[in-house]
Amino acid sequence: MKKISQDKENSAVNLLQAGYSVTDVSKRLSVSLGTVSNIRTKHLPTLQRQPAGRPRILSTRNKNEIKRKL
Repeated sequence: MKKISQDKENSAVNLLQAGYSVTDVSKRLSVSLGTVSNIRTKHLPTLQRQPAGRPRILSTRNKNEIKRKL
């Protein structure tokens, strides 16, 4: 497997710290998702992941209001 340059690795770390997603960093630097994921695991193990999935449509308050009306 071919290694990426130290500059690209440093750029990936900087972009991840700036809040970019693994997918965005992968596209910007033209490297695979796995490579960026490995860099993230190696250099930033405590960096929080972005929440996955679709955001909720109803808030807790709206849900409770609907329950009261039923």
